[in-house]
Formats: sequence, structure tokens, C-alpha cells
Amino acid sequence: MHFIQAKSILSPQNGMNLYRGCTHGCIYCDSRSVCYHTPVPFEDIEVKENAVELLEARLKSKRKKCMIGTGAMCDPYMHCEKDLQLTRRCLEVIDRYGFGLAIQTKSDLILRDIDLLESINKKAKCVVQITLTTFNEDLCRIIEPNVCTTRRRFEVLKEMHTRGIPTIVWMTPDLPFINDTEENLRGILGYCKDAGVKGIIKFDFGVTLREGDREYLYAAFDRHFPGMKERYIHTYGNAYQVGSPNRAKLMKIFREWCRENNMLVDNQCFEYMREFPGVGEAQGMAAGVAVGGQQGLLFEDEMKATDSNILIGTSGYDHPELKGSFYPSDLARKDFLSFYSTKFNALELNSTFYGMPTVERIASIYQRSGGRLKFSIKLNQLLTHQIGRDWRQQAEIFKAAMNPLLEKDALATVLIQFPESFHYIKENRVYLAELLKALYPLPCVVEFRHRDWIKDSVFEGLAARNAGIVFCDMPQLKNLPDGFTLQTPFIGSNAYIRLHGRNQKGWYAQVAEGEETHRYDYEYSESELASFIPIIEQAGTEGKRVQLYFNNHPKGTGFKNALKLQEMIKTKFMNKGLW
Repeated sequence: MHFIQAKSILSPQNGMNLYRGCTHGCIYCDSRSVCYHTPVPFEDIEVKENAVELLEARLKSKRKKCMIGTGAMCDPYMHCEKDLQLTRRCLEVIDRYGFGLAIQTKSDLILRDIDLLESINKKAKCVVQITLTTFNEDLCRIIEPNVCTTRRRFEVLKEMHTRGIPTIVWMTPDLPFINDTEENLRGILGYCKDAGVKGIIKFDFGVTLREGDREYLYAAFDRHFPGMKERYIHTYGNAYQVGSPNRAKLMKIFREWCRENNMLVDNQCFEYMREFPGVGEAQGMAAGVAVGGQQGLLFEDEMKATDSNILIGTSGYDHPELKGSFYPSDLARKDFLSFYSTKFNALELNSTFYGMPTVERIASIYQRSGGRLKFSIKLNQLLTHQIGRDWRQQAEIFKAAMNPLLEKDALATVLIQFPESFHYIKENRVYLAELLKALYPLPCVVEFRHRDWIKDSVFEGLAARNAGIVFCDMPQLKNLPDGFTLQTPFIGSNAYIRLHGRNQKGWYAQVAEGEETHRYDYEYSESELASFIPIIEQAGTEGKRVQLYFNNHPKGTGFKNALKLQEMIKTKFMNKGLW
């Protein structure tokens, strides 16, 4: 153990880690990964001895109360906390200044501070998060050797519930071939029910491995599970995501159980923990879901073709400037989607590119669509344009947000659109392969904006990863992958077509800051729309689901073109069973 003078204590998201390193000895611990630059050895705990003073100064200066989080990287109740009481002193500060708390641990030492947790919960809000991974006590002592077992943590959860303190369970990770069983899952779910848990975080069934934690896990395998290391190497190689072969079966059991028991799941838990009483963000989100459910009944079901083999829609729907043209002039903006769903059977949702989607947001969108739409969800820019070191975590967040659509069979595809600057180089090819692996089993299509990617080796690579490619209709300019020019093929089960318009002069035009680009300002003629019909017909006869989305949104031309093409193909294909 060693002490440091920290320069700061709260992250921009109001999270804090009072210690670095850990002595719990969990054999799967991701925090051992070298990318986090944690102490070596990991058990040499780094103590931020001025944490209390830093925290008090920050809370004094905050203009608005909020939730403070701790325990995400390093457990605040490690063995040294018993004597140092650094966590307890920080809780006293949080309590004194009236802030909320979301705290995560595996240790029953948290019961020492239950007086403070109760006080915080009465004044503001306190959420206790406990990790449960292994129902079998003997197995738990091997996997998590230096901390109390699952049974004891269950007792902690019950005590919190008795005191009126809400709890969240982290049911992760699972070690494939060891504790990824139905018996283990149902045992932990039973604990959650009996302890009155409010929510469960369970993004997937499996574990993540990278340099640092992989070696530690494999050394533990050699000690306790002979031959398991070799099995992992043979099955997974050096993969970051090590998924359970039982994941589909187990996830089905998990989702059904959570629905039956009205349990918050994944991002719903994060939203709940972020919400500070009185702010009203979560209440507003919940109200949006309820309103959306009613809005779905506002309009007649003019469009009922969600099971059609041909999906037509636009790239986005929320365009207030279309009131009086596409949308009725007296229609409230909150009712746009409900009205849209009576005109088209699909929507390419682009807002998810700019802001990371949440389960609540996606559920609200589905409700407001009245269940009439299939959705293509555009991948967030943090995974395509602003790729950071935490991209895998961002991918998991995005992936979890798709659950409401997956459960309703309303997710047609995830659109992965890379910028023109994403060139065909080894680094980018490796990233794309890893990204598709991280998003699996979501149905993905990839849109490249540089023609160097339009080649057989890429088509084969996408097909091998169950991904498709986007046929882009766009200006025939030097680097652009115009689908007609390059004869972009359709891969897999989807024939995905994006119509960006053919505005050659406007594509690279410079515009003043704050002005909208003219890139997509283009209206297709009827003859140009007719040129897509043979492509649609061929794809349909091959058994592919055709998706066409108009991205030429300025002046509402995309909506106008989509309605016209829909009319043209509806007449032609109705009798062929494609529409």
C-alpha cells in the first residue's frame, strides 16, 4: 500500500475512485488490464489520502445537487478500508452536503456504514450495487477468493432492502464452461427476488479479456481448472469478448424472468442511478413512454406492412420544417413519429448517431411508432467517427439499448456508417472486424464513404461476419462509392440502399458555420426512381429483405421521393408477394 496526493477526485460524470488496485483477488478482474495503468503489483493499493478534502471542495462548489458514484473501477471496501475509513469519511461529506450516492462493492464491510447510507437515502438518494456472479459457494471461493461469498452478499442485499435502500445487482461476468449454467443463473435470480432487488445489470453472458487480466485468469485456471486455459485458447484465441456458448439460451431465460418480475435491466439501471430526486429526467422519460403508447392510437393504420420484404422510409423523421407539407400543420411535434408510421413501414433513425441511445429512449420511440415500423438504427459516432480507447464499452452500451427493439422483433438493422476519411488500411480493417464482433449478434450493415473498400475481399469478410454492405446512391465523384458505378453487391439477407441524392456541386461545397450543408439537397426524378425497381425486384426474388432509405432530407424531398417510390413499387410488386 502506498499513498499519493491526488490532483482531483471527481470525473466529469461525477464518479470517483478512492483507491487504485484491489485485494479481493477475483480471477476475472478487468481492472488488472494494463490499459488502465493500475499499480504493479495490483495488490499494492494506491490510496488517495487527500480524497476527503478534494471531495468536500468540489461539492461545496457545485451549483446543483447530483448523484456521486464510486466503485466502478476499484472496490471502495477493500481490506485497507477497515482501518483507513477513507470511504466512510467521503460518505460523511456526501451526506453533509445533501448529494446522492451510487456505490458498488462485493464486500460486506459496507454494512459498517449503513447508518450513513440510510441518512443519504433519506435526504437524497442512495443506491447500493452488489456483484453476484457465482451461486455455488465453493466455486465462488475459487473465483472470488478474498472477499465474502455470494450468500453473504445476498444477506447484505436483504439488509439494505429492510432499511429501504434500493439495490442493483451486477450479474457479471460469467466464465464460459465454468459458471455459465442455467442452475447458476436461476440461483442468483432467486437471490435477487428474495432480496427485493430493484434492477440487474447483465449486458451479456461471458467475460472480457485483454493484456494483464488474461494472464492472471489463465494462471488461476492452471491452479484450479486444469486444461481450461488450453480450451479458452483453442476456442477464443486472443479475442477480447469471450462469449458463453450458452448465451442465447441463458439470455432468453434472463429477459423473460426480468419481465415477469418487473426488474430494471442494464441501461434502465444506469438511468435510475443517474437521476437525482427532483431533477425529473427519469420521470419525464417514463412519461414519454406512457404518452408514446397512447400516441400510437392517434392515426389510422394506413401502413401495416412491417412484415413486408420491402421496407421504405427516410433517414430521420423529426423535421419541424415539414409541418404543412408532409406533417399536418396543426400536428404537435411529439406526434410526428406516430403520423410517420402511418405513411411508411420503416425508419432509419439517425439521432442515435449524435447521442448514445438508451433503453428508455428506444422503448419510447417504439411505443410512439405504434409497433408499425421496422427500424434501422444508426451506430453512434463514438464508434465510427470519434473512436476512443473506450470504444468497446461504448459498443456494449449501444448494444444494450437495442433490447426493446429486439424483444419486439422491430430491429431490421444497425447501420454502421464510416466517414470518407476511414481508409482501407490494416488498422481500420482490424477495427472493423473487432467492431462487428463486439456488436454481434445485432444485424449490421456497413456504409463506406470511400470506394477503396468496394472489393471482393471486403465483401467476403463482411459475409463471414454476418454483416451486409450498403448500396449508396450518391454523386459519381472521385472517391465516392456510388453503387451504380461500382455495382455494389448485396451481401447476406439484406439489400440495403441509401439514397443520398446526386448533388455533385453541393457534395464538397463549403458552407458558413452554423449553416446546413447542401450535400443532400437533391430531388430524384420519377425516371431516376424507376431505375431502382429492377434492383429491388432482383433482390426480392433472391429472398433478400430490401431496405430503402432516403437521406436527401432538405426541403422534404426525401419524404416526397419515398412516398412516390413506395407508390410505384407497391403497384408493381403487390401481386408478387414482395410487398
